[in-house]
Amino acid sequence: MMPKPTDFIVASFLTAYPDNYFCDSLKDILNCQKPKGIDSFYLELKSYIETPQKLNNLRSDYIDIFDHGKEINSPYETSYGPYKGMNKTIDLSDLMGFYKAFGFELGVDDKRRDMADHVSVELEFYALLLMKEAYLKKHNDKEGTEIVLDACKKFLKDHLGRFISAIGNRPAVLQHSFYSKVFEWSAVLVAEECKRLNVTPTPLSYDSLISESEDFNCRFK
Repeated sequence: MMPKPTDFIVASFLTAYPDNYFCDSLKDILNCQKPKGIDSFYLELKSYIETPQKLNNLRSDYIDIFDHGKEINSPYETSYGPYKGMNKTIDLSDLMGFYKAFGFELGVDDKRRDMADHVSVELEFYALLLMKEAYLKKHNDKEGTEIVLDACKKFLKDHLGRFISAIGNRPAVLQHSFYSKVFEWSAVLVAEECKRLNVTPTPLSYDSLISESEDFNCRFK
């Protein structure tokens, strides 16, 4: 069964910094429909949305985990894998190719300032692909649907499906009552999509990282 694009939009908001658009955007979505599977943190999410002081605390927590602690709790895809840094330009170029092909622009109105490989950006882009898939199916555009489905499979296999679980396994994320559940839920969303489309990404992990100097030396032994 095809997932709701709004589920991925919610996941995108929840994995990004809770900025000034966080509350209003989530209120609008949650008032229309509550995404499947968020019961474990729904009440906690509502408390952040409805209580300014709690929201400020969440902002501080996000900065501590993902900004100050980004070296070990990175939300960026290119921070994971055995060739950290060496393939970053290639990976970012590939991501931008996906975004350009489907009309997905970054930072147009300064609401989105994250890099192309931030998990929140990748989740938002995948929501766009799902919207396009639903629209094309509704209008019986088989060729267009096949193109979008092919992009979904490749994006999951080469990008989003590879690293999202690794973020949720980082110590500071696991220890946080809210973000541990957010990333677990987001990873389940992606895993269900992989299953729907019969995609098996090769998972990346933080523990597999090796330094560029080590890798450079290994290549010339």
